[in-house]
Amino acid sequence: AVQLAALESITISGKINAGGAGGRGAAGENGGGGGGGSGGMIGLESAQVTVTGVLAANGGGGGGGSTDNNNATGAAGQDGQLAATRATGGAPNNNGGGTGGVGGAGATTAGVQGQDAGGDSGGGGGGSCGFVVIAATAAPSTGGTISPAATLVSR
Repeated sequence: AVQLAALESITISGKINAGGAGGRGAAGENGGGGGGGSGGMIGLESAQVTVTGVLAANGGGGGGGSTDNNNATGAAGQDGQLAATRATGGAPNNNGGGTGGVGGAGATTAGVQGQDAGGDSGGGGGGSCGFVVIAATAAPSTGGTISPAATLVSR
């Protein structure tokens, strides 16, 4: 979690990432992919808040699954993206297994379940978004990218 507080003003022109980690790919035979981590929390509290940069608390993608006929591993899912785009799930190994689910981002806050591989091991589910909270006396100026959408609190 990231919490910034100031008496008069906060201006974010850079990037703050509280995204979840991507799930590990399945290791070895018959392993399911790991689930993606959920996004964290970003909190800003001041009389005036301006965001021209990026605030992201997106979910990570799930890891890819594996099959029982080799020792190949599934790929890891992407970490939560520093944008309003969803993290992709990891690919399964080349002989089977399910793809990991995508993480939540932007207006689609929930992660997606990993794919079932019909007999082989499934991919891990994607993590859901966390929260961005802005507490300000004046209406915040938010021309930058905020994912998921900020919860606005009057202070």
